[in-house]
Amino acid sequence: MTHAELAAPNPYLFHPTLAEVTNLRYTLAGLSHVGINVIDPNGNFVETLQPSIGQAAGDYEVIWDGRNPDGEIVTNSGSYTLQLSGIDDVTGRSFSRSATVMVSP
Repeated sequence: MTHAELAAPNPYLFHPTLAEVTNLRYTLAGLSHVGINVIDPNGNFVETLQPSIGQAAGDYEVIWDGRNPDGEIVTNSGSYTLQLSGIDDVTGRSFSRSATVMVSP
């Protein structure tokens, strides 16, 4: 395994206006600092799901409810990118992984 593995969001298509959420699971191979952001279809930052924090090797999960930092449901339908970025605390190497989720508000 590389530094991190990212599973496809579940569900891939979700409707935040119906109180649906999507789950993003990832696995870390070793001690790393990892953050996760949401990027909209136009490439703009939407939300930080997880600020960069130190995490040991293992399996993790974050949930996105389709809201921005102000608590408002995103208004654009389309393909959103869930971007995991991290630094391996042992080697100092940076890494990133991304997954796509379809949002239909």
